[in-house]
Formats: sequence, structure tokens, C-alpha cells
Amino acid sequence: LFTGVLTTSAQVTTTTQISDFENVVLTSNHQTVYNDSTGGGGFTSGNAYFPSYWDDSNGFWSSGWAASSVLDSTNAYPNLYGCAAYTGYNNSNKYAVGTTYGSLIMRMTDSLIGKTVTGMYICNSTYAYKSMKYGDGFENAFTAQNQDWFKLTVRKYYGGILSNDSAEVYLADFRYSDTTQNYILKTWTWVNFATLGNVDSLAFFLSSSQNGSFGMNTPAYFCIDNVTLSTYRDTNEIAGVKNYFLSNSFGLY
Repeated sequence: LFTGVLTTSAQVTTTTQISDFENVVLTSNHQTVYNDSTGGGGFTSGNAYFPSYWDDSNGFWSSGWAASSVLDSTNAYPNLYGCAAYTGYNNSNKYAVGTTYGSLIMRMTDSLIGKTVTGMYICNSTYAYKSMKYGDGFENAFTAQNQDWFKLTVRKYYGGILSNDSAEVYLADFRYSDTTQNYILKTWTWVNFATLGNVDSLAFFLSSSQNGSFGMNTPAYFCIDNVTLSTYRDTNEIAGVKNYFLSNSFGLY
């Protein structure tokens, strides 16, 4: 008796595209933002579109995304566009800030529709970071005694359907029995979303341990950078020859 494993493999190419927001035109670096105040409705970076909504009646950015180059990790409200890490990922000039008390959407465009979001770097906004660390008129400073936390949950849309599959990252977590592990995120941290599979859009949801009569007390702001999108292609299939990964046990008697 002879036994073995027969294995064939396809050649797979990966095309990676990064949305780093450096292409978004701002009036000047280190102090300005792009939001929907000019009526643009949003902005594109790479193969992703980031909707933005401006409240004309009251004159403020109400929800969605803003591209920012604000270098301010010191001041809290009304600093809506600063990042706790001070700069974009890897000391870049620009990043994006998202805000929502519902769901926040990022849409794939062109050839990346229905492909994979490998992941992105995420950090707290300055406003949220300062509120959680020191407290303000709406919420108390986060403590281990209260087991406080602030969480970002990401779900996917595919084929017009919002999936229950999700990826999570805690922007702050004070639930550790070893209190030295408690943290409020202030550096850019890579979060892997590849397990969500192919997506048309991503929906972002924020939640917190501190809530009041009108909902979440924690400022609903966070920052992202270097959104990495990928498409995988079988080179044999591209050439017209369908090739599958195969691993079969066999025996000879």
C-alpha cells in the first residue's frame, strides 16, 4: 500500500489599492478640512467614496466623513477634525474623520465594487480621546471601576444586503482585571477586515458604555487612514483556463 497527497495549485495575483486621502484637495495643509460645506456631497480617495453631510440650516458638519490635515491633538471640542495621533498614519499629512450616531457608510467604486477591504488604520479623534480621558459636560472620564469601553463595529453590504458578519475594534477598553492593560487608543492601529469577504460598502457603528437619555454620551468621532482594498485573480482563469486549488488523498494497492 502506498499513500500520498496530490496537490495542484493556481497562480493567484493580488491587486492592492490604498485610499490614503493625500489626493483630496484642501485649501492649505495642517489647518483645514474637506467636508460637505461646499455642497460637494463627499469625496473619493482611490476606489472608495466617502459621503459627507452638511447641515445648511445650522451651519455644521452633521454626519459622514471629512478629509483632514488638522494637526491638533491637544484641544477637545470644538476640535472636530483633529486626530489623537497628531498626524496621519506614518506621519502623513492627511487622514479621514468619521462621525455618526447611526451608521456611517464607505462605498467601493469602479473595479473594487464587490471586492475585499483588507483593512485600515484606525485611531481616536482628539475630541473623543480628550472626552474619555478627562470627562466633559456630557460624559465622565473612563475608569476601570465603571468598566468603560468605546467600540467601533464594522459590517458589510454585499448585493444590497447588510450582513450580520462584523469586525470590531475597541477604541477604548477599561475592562481588564490587570488595570495596566486599560487604554484609550491614541496611535494608529491596523484592523483586519479581510474576514468580511467581498463587499460593496462598509457600514460603521459606534457604541459606548456611557449613554444617556439622548443616546451615546461619548463623542461619536474616529479617524481612519490607508484603507487597503484588494482584488484577487487567478492568472490561469484570466488566460482562459479554469484552475482550482485541489488537495486529494490517494492510495495505491
